[in-house]
Parts: sequence; structure tokens; C-alpha cells
Amino acid sequence: MESKAPRKINGSGDSVSPKPTKKINPVKPLIILDINGVLAEKTFIGKGSTPKGAYKVNGVFYMIKPEVSTFIAKLFQKYRVAIFSSTTRRNAMPLIKKVFTQKQVKRLLFIWTRDRTRKDPENLNGFKTIKKLDDFWDNPVFNAKGCYDKSNTIILDDESEKQRFNPEECLIIFNIKNPESDFETLLNTIETRLMANSMKNL
Repeated sequence: MESKAPRKINGSGDSVSPKPTKKINPVKPLIILDINGVLAEKTFIGKGSTPKGAYKVNGVFYMIKPEVSTFIAKLFQKYRVAIFSSTTRRNAMPLIKKVFTQKQVKRLLFIWTRDRTRKDPENLNGFKTIKKLDDFWDNPVFNAKGCYDKSNTIILDDESEKQRFNPEECLIIFNIKNPESDFETLLNTIETRLMANSMKNL
């Protein structure tokens, strides 16, 4: 026989049905991915030759490891995912469409490219740029409810120089060229870092 929730008694002696418990829907942590160096590797080759498995984007060849697709699928199972690349949108979009499925592209929280980066303050006359997480956290459109901050945001990049103005705890350096790079280990690192950050900001 199904048990019923106990009825409370108010001050007048009347029984009152208990209020339904509200379900808490926590915000999924956000993982922001770079493309070149993290998901794909730019490959320089001799004229007239095409390496096996290479993908050409505007005259540049990229290698994409087979395990990247599994890594991305696992990210989407647990997290929100976004792209922040310092390359131009013209070069980024063909790569994104190669690395992600059409359904995954639609699920990306945002795709930010070079126009969303800032000039490196120590190289104002040069080509170098930096990525500022504050530009996302303070954005009234992409973070309209203020759900995301340093407690639940991780950005992956293959070089720390572009990320040096972001909180260290939000940054994970991962370079696909490194022979020791392993996507399963990276998933564990992401989970561990997010847990530490959430505890730190309680």
C-alpha cells in the first residue's frame, strides 16, 4: 500500500497538505575549448603531398585524432560546451564542422573566434591576442542569468600565454602534439578541477 505524506496541523487545528518540494536543477559546468592545438593539430607538409588522414582548411592541413570524437561526446554528457578560438571565423567554422557533429554544433553555448579576443597589452602592434573569461562572465547575452563564474567554468588551451589574465584555477593547458596527451586523463583532470573550484567558492 502506498504511504502518504503526513499532513501538518496549523494554528487553528486544521490539517494542511505539505507543500511540494521544489527540485533543484544545478547549472551544468561549462567547458570552453580551443580548436587548434587541443582538438586538431596544424600540420606543415611539403608541396604536393597530403598526409593520410589530414583535413585541409583554406590551404592549411590539420590532423584530427580519432579519439577526439569520443572525448567530445563525453563532454556533452556532463557539461555545457563552447568554443573560443583565436583563429578567424572563416578558418574556424570548417574545422568545427569537421570535429563536431551537426547536432553538437547546435548545442554549443557559443562559438567565439578572433573578433572576440583582445589585443595582447604587451604586444599591441603585433598579431598576438589574449582571451578574457570576464568577457563571457560579464556578457548580458551569453551569461544573462549570471550562472557562470570561476567556480564552474574551465577553459582548455594549448598555450598559457593567451590565458595569463584568467584565473589560474579555470585554465587547463592541453596540447595534442604532446605524446603524453591523453583525453581520458584530461576528462579526469576537468572533473577534479571543477570539484575543487566549487568547494573553494562555497
